[in-house]
Amino acid sequence: GVVMVATRACVARALLRSLSQWRGVAGQSRGLASTGTAKELLGEVLGKARSVMEQEDPSAEAMAAAKAALLEVVPARRDADAEVAYVLGALYLKQPFDPVLAKPKGGDDPEKDDDMAPHAKVLRDIKDLRKAAARARRDRFRRVTQGNEGAKQKDGVLVSKSASASPIRAGVGDFFQAWRWLQIAAFRGHTGAMVRLGNICIENVSDDRSGGTYNVRLAEKWYIRAAAAPSPIADAMYNLAKLYHEGFQAEDGSGEIREILSSDSVRARFWLDRAAQHGDPTACLWMAHAARVGDTGLGFSGPDRDTALASLQDALSRDAPGGDFYAAQLHRFGDANLGVEADEALFWRYAKQGAKKGDADALFAMADAYFNGTDTVEASLAEAFKYYGLACDAGSGEAAICLGAIFARGVGVKQDYEAAFRYYELAADRGIVLAWQNIASMYALGQGVPQDEQAAKRILETWGPHIQEALQAP
Repeated sequence: GVVMVATRACVARALLRSLSQWRGVAGQSRGLASTGTAKELLGEVLGKARSVMEQEDPSAEAMAAAKAALLEVVPARRDADAEVAYVLGALYLKQPFDPVLAKPKGGDDPEKDDDMAPHAKVLRDIKDLRKAAARARRDRFRRVTQGNEGAKQKDGVLVSKSASASPIRAGVGDFFQAWRWLQIAAFRGHTGAMVRLGNICIENVSDDRSGGTYNVRLAEKWYIRAAAAPSPIADAMYNLAKLYHEGFQAEDGSGEIREILSSDSVRARFWLDRAAQHGDPTACLWMAHAARVGDTGLGFSGPDRDTALASLQDALSRDAPGGDFYAAQLHRFGDANLGVEADEALFWRYAKQGAKKGDADALFAMADAYFNGTDTVEASLAEAFKYYGLACDAGSGEAAICLGAIFARGVGVKQDYEAAFRYYELAADRGIVLAWQNIASMYALGQGVPQDEQAAKRILETWGPHIQEALQAP
């Protein structure tokens, strides 16, 4: 008992130190005194693990250590509270399987421990600890279930039928562990876990043996539970609006596309309204655009000026992603349906606001304005090239194809077919269909790559219909 708790605390503290070393985060681990309580230790471990979870791209070692630390201070699944289970589930979503770490230099010789990497020592200690903990749990469970008529004996140990995990019916892909932990959190009222469970269902429809029906309906139920909870979450409302607005179709076993969930404009509008009322900035921006274009899928019979402008203002005040770009384009070209005239000063104001935030679309809008020039700003290839580069670095596929064209034609720069081909490939990877036409042309002519007419032919056979559709788009 006492020795086991002390050993578990030591390993958890060692993992905390490893987390700080691997992630290189600012600040030092406080380090609990040997007299610290289990609750304080759990809080310390949870805080570190949560910081790993919230990172955009944490290292594999940091995620593995965060999971191991939480599992050490929460020895049994049933003992985990909602937040611990949620963080574990989120970590397993990022990393479904623990990485195979390199074998420590010191091997099994204690005298060589000094040569081991710190995380290798910790993980070796965890392995030993788990073996001891497993034996202790078996002994404890044997005592608890002794005399229980509902128990049965297996390998000399009494086990209760109620101890077995419930089967997973939904298709969850590789996210088995994430699903288990998120379910625990969700059943204990964690609305964020409910949303993530819904997302797993939607993203793994192809693994649903019912052909997608069970997954989609289960996702709908989890979203509704999160949206109708005492402390509802706007993400769930937004996802419901998206689900009902678009409906859901999936491919059945015969390869045919069938409808699983029909679109429903009334329900879609209800949940989008709720999400906007709860302050979701993306919902506000979606509402603004839907009202502007008169989206019948959200109950609009035509453009609704008042709703569009009010929702756009709400989106901007809440710093909606893409909001500055949307406002910039609206004021650059104007919109007669909304009674908004082109206003170049407002265009530059909103475009620069978005660019300062690193918004790829806003950066691209500035590049386009500098390339073509405006009524008050002369065209500048140098400024255009600068902002195309910034937009491309921020993830813009449109900027990548423009840079490809600039290098292919030598506009303001030295002609460089190899650079052009790289940018066209990048644009294609980011979903710009027209980039495939340019790639095919360069293969056919041998520009920037060895000439390969067969490759060009295969590309056009695959992407030809999509290229034509993109060329005919307004």
